[in-house]
Amino acid sequence: MSIWLIIVIIGQVSALSYNRPQFCSNASWYPNATTFADMSMMGSQPRDIFINTNNTIYVTSQAANSVLVWSEGNTIPIKNVSGNLSNPFGLFVTTAGEIYVDSDNPTGRIDKWTLNSTTGIPIMYTCTKCYDIFIDMNNNLYCSMYNFQQIVTKSLGVVSNALTIVAGTGTAGNTSSMLNSPYGIYVNTNFDLYVADYNNNRIQLFQSGQLNGITVAGAGSLNPTITLNGPTGIVLDADNYLYIVEFNNHRILGSGPNGFRCLVGCSGSGGSASNQLSNPFTLSFDSYGNMFVTDYSNNRIQKFAILTNLCSETITSTLMNINTSLNTSQSNILSTITTQSSNIILPSTKNVSYNRPKFNAFPSWNPNGIIFANNSTVGVLPIGIFIDTNNTIYVVDRGSNEIQIWFNNSTSPTQTIQGNFFTPSSIFVTTNGDIYIDNGQANGQVDKWVSNAIIGDPVMYVSSSCYGLFVDINDTLYCSMYDLHQVIAQSLHSMSNKTTIVAGTGCSGSTSNMLSGPCGIYVDTNFDLYVADYHNNRIQLFQSEQLNSITIAGAGSLDTTITLNGPTGIVLDADNYLYIVDYNNNRIVGSGPNGFRCLVGCSGSSGSASNQLLYPFTLSFDSYGNMFVSDYGNNRIQKFILLNNTHDPSYNQPKFCQNASWNPNASTFANSSTVGANPWGIFVNTNNTIYVAGYSNSLIQIWFNNSIGPTQTIQGCQKMVA
Repeated sequence: MSIWLIIVIIGQVSALSYNRPQFCSNASWYPNATTFADMSMMGSQPRDIFINTNNTIYVTSQAANSVLVWSEGNTIPIKNVSGNLSNPFGLFVTTAGEIYVDSDNPTGRIDKWTLNSTTGIPIMYTCTKCYDIFIDMNNNLYCSMYNFQQIVTKSLGVVSNALTIVAGTGTAGNTSSMLNSPYGIYVNTNFDLYVADYNNNRIQLFQSGQLNGITVAGAGSLNPTITLNGPTGIVLDADNYLYIVEFNNHRILGSGPNGFRCLVGCSGSGGSASNQLSNPFTLSFDSYGNMFVTDYSNNRIQKFAILTNLCSETITSTLMNINTSLNTSQSNILSTITTQSSNIILPSTKNVSYNRPKFNAFPSWNPNGIIFANNSTVGVLPIGIFIDTNNTIYVVDRGSNEIQIWFNNSTSPTQTIQGNFFTPSSIFVTTNGDIYIDNGQANGQVDKWVSNAIIGDPVMYVSSSCYGLFVDINDTLYCSMYDLHQVIAQSLHSMSNKTTIVAGTGCSGSTSNMLSGPCGIYVDTNFDLYVADYHNNRIQLFQSEQLNSITIAGAGSLDTTITLNGPTGIVLDADNYLYIVDYNNNRIVGSGPNGFRCLVGCSGSSGSASNQLLYPFTLSFDSYGNMFVSDYGNNRIQKFILLNNTHDPSYNQPKFCQNASWNPNASTFANSSTVGANPWGIFVNTNNTIYVAGYSNSLIQIWFNNSIGPTQTIQGCQKMVA
């Protein structure tokens, strides 16, 4: 028997950092535990326990804000990892001895502690506590987000900080795709994820790459299993049998070839006797098969010794099972690596579906917009607009739950899409005409409508409305979730429904890795993501695969840019200059070689006049460079015509003959009743629009071509009188 145990340890060291003992079908544990550690040693409220293959024991202590470490044979801790830890919950240790631990801080994170380090290194930002942590055989780090109803993961082997949602929708529920307060997690060597779904009283199995779980124990399982009440921990042995910590029933359960049974804490009530537990949280095996349990409410760690004399399997059969397990693990790793390298996405050369006009250094638009569609056409609260390269115009009519479509040059909608979506917020159309519509608020999804379809199909599952949608040139779909302060993405070519968090932590904040109410989004051909960060009054640039962003406009930008107040839309032109919808300032601003400036809605006040906007939300260009704006508060779509897009000067340079002369008797173009006393400056552009600066009345009067009276007046400040 001792030889068999030594071989088990060697096998596990080569593959896993934790113990997966192989038990006999009739294995049992002494019902009376010994107390390994009590409150005097580690403080109150032990949460998580991890035992590596060298039988080094790690325990997170909430009260002591530390991780306590015991080497095999020691009865007192040999190390206390504290540093910048606060209220630690989840814990995992790798074969290299690196400790990954959840820690409270303003943004939520997992820290990594290396051997002999005095402080942890932030590895994953989560915005919420990780009630459990796991690292699989491909070096992917998992976090169980109890308060966010999700499990997220990130690779520790790549530079990217992007998080992938591998289980849960972000909304509490009991369907196969949902979780309700997930706690303990475990990933086997096939990369299948097991979740202790606390408030659903079940254990969920999410097979690799799948977002729909299978209930393998507890409420709703297809096969008879066992009744659970608040499971918090889940561990597997070498034969993939389950060991479940049942928090509210104060016991540990296990499965085997004959089904489920109670293993320890089976007295029927919680308590502090040696055969009782009180709200246990987690368990871990040592290499001998002894079971260690965090007995939370009793403020102790209990050790239940295995009754080894009941096991009678032969050494030969045991060795065969272990070798098979290790070979399978190695095969899975190789298979996964091969699959990943075949799925490497190379930059696409295909055309984009939207317009990116190339403007000169000083493009300008007629300040007076034309009403393209009013509330009789688009209803109240038109919010999203998209114009494709054929100048087909798509408008989201949020009030009527419709999508209105104008084909090129039509003056009224030629098609209306009515579906089961409710208060849609955004839209995107691809080059093949597929329409992606936000349907997140009521139905938790993004729908795709193909040409002439009568119903849309869900292509992405989300936890809130998508205030912005975008499909990049590699057919990755992005959704900005205003309410959850995140941007998520999902490949449209993947069979999996897994989404990746590409921006934001899920908490509202203003640091470089956080967002607060993200709205419009834009992804350029380098896969850099631009986000209109509404409540932070800024535009954030997340370079490809980075979760820390750069502020390129608005509050906190390193360079002098422009003041923003609630930006909701962001678009780029062919030269990557920015065009921003400044919602609360009721205007559109843009960048160029000389910095930022106001483009339309520049009167300084909101309103319904042709040169005014009231809470604009999105913009889109047609192929001619004309600007269409969803004028949300005025229930209309405004079209601002591009006036000049040449590289010629804006002023006139006539070519005169040598003997050119002018009539000496002038006609009065404007007198004091129009321009006031002491008109000072005058400018005439190449469209013969005339601008006059009135010194005494502090006005700029503007005459458009051939008008006999001013067609626009710009009010300035009165001059100071000494």
